[in-house]
Amino acid sequence: MPLIVDLFTERQARAEVQTLKQHDVDYIEVDTTLTPELYWAVADQARKQNMRLVGHIPPKIGAASIVQANQSNVEHLGGRFLNVLVACSSEGDYFMGVLAAVYDEILKGLKEKQQVKEQQFTAGFDKRLLDTFDESKAQRLFRLYAKNGVAQTPTLHVLKTLWETNKEREKLNDRDMEFGRKIFAKDLEIVGEMKRAGVPILAGTDGSYDEGGEALHGELELLVEAGLTPLQALQAASRDAARTLDVSKDMGTVQVGKTADLVLLDANPLKNISNTRSIYAVVLHCHLFSKDQLSMMRSH
Repeated sequence: MPLIVDLFTERQARAEVQTLKQHDVDYIEVDTTLTPELYWAVADQARKQNMRLVGHIPPKIGAASIVQANQSNVEHLGGRFLNVLVACSSEGDYFMGVLAAVYDEILKGLKEKQQVKEQQFTAGFDKRLLDTFDESKAQRLFRLYAKNGVAQTPTLHVLKTLWETNKEREKLNDRDMEFGRKIFAKDLEIVGEMKRAGVPILAGTDGSYDEGGEALHGELELLVEAGLTPLQALQAASRDAARTLDVSKDMGTVQVGKTADLVLLDANPLKNISNTRSIYAVVLHCHLFSKDQLSMMRSH
């Protein structure tokens, strides 16, 4: 993928960040595949270049440690290594050790072209993770994020299917799938608790392009299921997103002087968030697209 840069040394990592700065890139997104050495090199250089650091949490990095890296946004509650949930466990060190070993095996497997079993998708791992959830540790983490303005883009739309999309590759059984559903139920709880603790929640989907806006409608519904009010869910996709990206002076709210890209609805989404699907018209780049025009565009 052209937007992904492969890193192999700390020197290269720092040079890549400088190059991206010269090309006026808005932010650096870190991936789950980074080693701790590369992650901290990228974070340090991004800070020196005054660039925003966002993205995943690598498996060997604690969910609380990202504050020291000045990472301002977390996607997928950490990612496939369940970083946020692990940080909320009374046995966090144990799980970090298991996932570090999984990560090392994955790197080795890639080199030797062998499939590696990822323990975080198994019932035994997930049951122990849920059984050791520590509410006091969780609240400390959420307060840390809120204090430092670390936003969360949970992408519940994709987390809901994480076990399903890995079922065949990981050879997951019915009990594994059952605990996958329980992990997702806990993810919903965590998002609601984060919002109540003052953590900015943003509406991203990580959905495939062919899903279009459908994925976003589903994400808003899941945010409400997680405990956000319909208004808070809408703000997660508009005002709060604009604030986090530092573009709120131009967009994010309906005000004189701001970019007037609007969705007009036939029904009130504050009464039912699913009403965002009842689209009457769209205003984009000063052009009004009616419901009939939108239907024709979708059919093509």
